Amino acid sequence: MEEIRINCLLKQIKAALEQYERSNAKNLGITSGQCIMLNHLLSQDSKALYAKDIQKAFGISKATISTILKSLKKKGYLNTEGDIADDRKKRLVLTEKAYEKQQEVEDFLKKRGEDMCRGISRQELQLTEQVLCRMLLNLKQTSADRMEEPI
Repeated sequence: MEEIRINCLLKQIKAALEQYERSNAKNLGITSGQCIMLNHLLSQDSKALYAKDIQKAFGISKATISTILKSLKKKGYLNTEGDIADDRKKRLVLTEKAYEKQQEVEDFLKKRGEDMCRGISRQELQLTEQVLCRMLLNLKQTSADRMEEPI
């Protein structure tokens, strides 16, 4: 029974987070997903980055990564350059506009974190992260196991 309640709470948290972001990220001019991605790219200190690196870091699908990167490129925050060693790879290059947006993005993400975690101790947050990571791992493993089952 606890599992059902936890699942409901996770869905409510997801919905509340989406509502929070719609209300508070309006002035950013980019979505929350774009904001998180842009922040990640900005934090890499000019390291050569590729979409594959982002997929590994975030653990989300190639299609989702591609959609977010295309939207950041369309909005002028990102360009791509061909890789000298491999023509199929495109290196991600941030624009001046991205660097100008950096503080605003960091401020939004910091405030969101503070608002979401208000009144929760560091120890509680660490335990929550461990539990959520374990749940995610369990679900991924179960999905992988089911994909390997014979038809």
